[in-house]
Amino acid sequence: MSAASSVVHQGPGAARTRPTPPARPAMSLETPAPVVRDVPRTRVISFARLAWFASFGLGTAAILFAAFSSGERIAALESAVTGLAPDESTGTVSALAAITFWPALGLLALVTIVESIVVAVILRGRGGPRWALLPIVVVAHVGAILLADAFVVVNEAGMPLLGLFILQWVVMAAGTAVSLLPDAGDWFREKREARSAPSAVGSE
Repeated sequence: MSAASSVVHQGPGAARTRPTPPARPAMSLETPAPVVRDVPRTRVISFARLAWFASFGLGTAAILFAAFSSGERIAALESAVTGLAPDESTGTVSALAAITFWPALGLLALVTIVESIVVAVILRGRGGPRWALLPIVVVAHVGAILLADAFVVVNEAGMPLLGLFILQWVVMAAGTAVSLLPDAGDWFREKREARSAPSAVGSE
């Protein structure tokens, strides 16, 4: 048994010798934490990103314009309802116009928000959500535009709104279609490989 780990008694008043603790290992900065390798966007991904952002801008502008002109739009809708049901009271017509206008506009806003969330995930290098975005654009967004045409646009005075809604969809569809091209798939694959095999900062 070694002297450093044994207890030694040297007399009645002698102090005990305790084991010497092992030396702590020196800290090293030679092995930093791994980070994900940066993969620059390709032209296809940059175009899709620009198209998506433009679509969100157009959609936001159209929805805000419709909301701020809601009085005029609801009045036009009331006229349309009165033409279809002339025997209904003014209060009933106003209530019916309001409960059709706002949900139709809200549905278009909801679709835009959902699309923006999915796009945010895609732009982080996740390619799978592209296939979830496709039916949202083709089915949900088109359906929301048809409802908006009936209950928000209503008449010829609202045609500029319809133009904005359609332009928003066209730009969104273009970005989505481009994101499905093989060149875009290569970028998503590189991003996936970079996440699975991170490189160290300062490594050669």
